[in-house]
Amino acid sequence: MPESDNLLFQGEPYDDCDFEEAIGELWRAIEKYDPSRTGLEWNPKAPTIQMEPLGQRGYMELHPVRPLGK
Repeated sequence: MPESDNLLFQGEPYDDCDFEEAIGELWRAIEKYDPSRTGLEWNPKAPTIQMEPLGQRGYMELHPVRPLGK
């Protein structure tokens, strides 16, 4: 696995039976996020990491980034 910095996205806590809705909600928020506002861009050479869905802490994903233009 290539080395990469990551942005952590974490949704709100949810009822475990609503995990699909919670995941979809976080995915929609990630799609709207523009990492260039912080001098970063998505790193397509590294994997996205999905954490186990746990309602008490909210759904979490790590998305790889790199400095703009690298």
